This record gives sequence, structure tokens and C-alpha cells, in this order.
Amino acid sequence: MSEYNDTGGLTRIVRAFGYSLQGFRACYRHEAAFRQEVLAAAVVIPLGLWLGDGG
Repeated sequence: MSEYNDTGGLTRIVRAFGYSLQGFRACYRHEAAFRQEVLAAAVVIPLGLWLGDGG
């Protein structure tokens, strides 16, 4: 077995989650379009939940 693959299971998932968060942070810092999408989602998602399915 490779020495690089000695962790698995929950440890691997937690590390992958951390790397994903680092990627989101970097994207938020360096990409204006991503910041615009986050702002739009912050407005549209609560609005959609508030309006609901009015039929």
C-alpha cells in the first residue's frame, strides 16, 4: 500500500471537505462573478422560500 493512501474513511472525507472550503474561499476572493452569484443566491433563495408554492 502506498504511504500516501494511509488514511481513509471519515478522515479522508473531512480533509476533502476542508480542501473544498479552501477552494470556495479562494474563488470568493479572486472571482468577481462568483461574488455576484453568491449575492444573487443570498437574495433569491430566501425570497423563493418566503413566496413558496402559491400555485
